[in-house]
Amino acid sequence: MTEPVASLSYVRRQKTTTLLASYRRSISATGAGALGIRDSFSLNFTRSLNDRISAGIGARVYSTNAIDEDTGPLDERDFLQLRANLTWHMSRTFSLQTDYRYTFIDREVLGESSNSNQVTVWLNWTPTPMVRSR
Repeated sequence: MTEPVASLSYVRRQKTTTLLASYRRSISATGAGALGIRDSFSLNFTRSLNDRISAGIGARVYSTNAIDEDTGPLDERDFLQLRANLTWHMSRTFSLQTDYRYTFIDREVLGESSNSNQVTVWLNWTPTPMVRSR
């Protein structure tokens, strides 16, 4: 059986905004020998509100399905994740980032669905490159 795979993305950068849209189709195998195909889409939008603060929203969706039901069991699922983030650039090297994610997953094998909420806070340090003197 032949199945196509693909990875496409579109990035649009403007002065204060960035838009990223992507599609990916991949094939993976389980330890039991079943083959699954995953179609995933993502869309992210980020905007600089001023020199120090930026905000973003995004969504990611994928669906995993068995290519051939005769090869063995596959954990088929539908997945949705919504995201919002806020970044405060405290200096050229330090930033504080907060991130909220809502995730929903529907698993066919279990016949159930679930959701979750996640809040994460990061303190990021980006060192400046060293300049070598002669």
